[in-house]
Formats: sequence, C-alpha cells, structure tokens
Amino acid sequence: MMKVEEVKTKVSGNKKCRGEANHFSIHSPKHDIEFCKKCDAYVEEIANGEKGICRCCGSQTVKNQKKTWLTRVLKAGIRQHHNVIRDWSSFPEGCRIDEIKPRSFTDMAGKRIRVREVYSKKPRSSQYVEIKYNETVYEIQLKYLALYLEPLIESEKLAVIGKKLSIKGYRITYPTTEEMDERCVTCNCKLKYTLEGQIFCPECNGNFGR
Repeated sequence: MMKVEEVKTKVSGNKKCRGEANHFSIHSPKHDIEFCKKCDAYVEEIANGEKGICRCCGSQTVKNQKKTWLTRVLKAGIRQHHNVIRDWSSFPEGCRIDEIKPRSFTDMAGKRIRVREVYSKKPRSSQYVEIKYNETVYEIQLKYLALYLEPLIESEKLAVIGKKLSIKGYRITYPTTEEMDERCVTCNCKLKYTLEGQIFCPECNGNFGR
C-alpha cells in the first residue's frame, strides 16, 4: 500500500500583522488595495510578478472582490438617475442648442449654407449627482456615471470612475420609540415612549400620556 505524505511549502515573509494603521477602508480612493486573509482587512500590496504581497504582514493577497462594491454603487446610481443620464446623453452638460431666425451665409469655398440653430456652451460647472447605496451617500459627476453605460472594457471604465467617486455622507437613522424600565400594570410588558414624550404599552396599546 502506497503512503501519501502531505508536502507543505513555507512562504517567506513577515507573517505578523502590524495593526490597523496599515489597514484601509474598501472605499479608500487614494490607495490601490487588496484583501489580506492574514490581517482580515484591506491593505496596500507589493507587486511580486503575477501575485500580490501584503505590505502589512507579507502574506499573499486575494484578488476576488476588489471592484464589486464599485459596480454595485454604479448600478444603484443608474437606477436612481436613469432619466437624468438619458437627457444628459442627448444634450451633454455644459452645452446647449439655441434656436435663431433662419439665415444664410457663404463659406470660404463659396458654398451657400442655411443656418436654423446654433450650438453654444453654457458657462457653468459640471453636474453632480448623489447615489444612495445601503447606509452611505456617494457623489459623482454625471458624465462619469454615464461613462459606465458605454460599451468599453469593464476594468478600464472602473479604473477611471473609481477615482471620481467620493463619499458625501452617511445615512443616520434613529428609532421612533424607546423602551422603558417600567412595566404595564395590566400585562407586565415594558412600556415604551415616543419622540413626543407619549408613554404607551405595546401589548395593550394604551396611551398613558406624559
């Protein structure tokens, strides 16, 4: 009977995680990051041929879900602003068409040309839109959101768009009712109070006033 032995290869490098100072958020726009299983965080990597090495601990990084969050955010933005993107694609921001009285003139070649409208630029800045995804609000110029719909190579589009997407803020929610330590004398259920200060029992549905 043949005995099969397991051969383990030792990976060189510093395997000790240096801590949170070397870890980054997946939304970091200024860092080219990858996921490290050893650190259990997103870190900067050191190029090593086709493989990436974690700058924090020296382990091999994982390249599986690097751009998925960006794709999900952009798809959410397209669903939220599809009408605006359609209008912008027809009449790009920064330009306008002015109708004038029809007139004719002769060009340098002696050809007679009849003009009915003129195409001019608007003196204003580019348009920004907000994308609400999960508990975060992102901001991006509309032209980059429209760029994602163009039939180009996915990785090349994301490389350009990812640098232009920024976090504007976070969605904060708060409960409309809070639980109290006091209990209802009828059903022994903990009482609750609303933001207006009204106290009630969730089981009996009785309002006890202030």
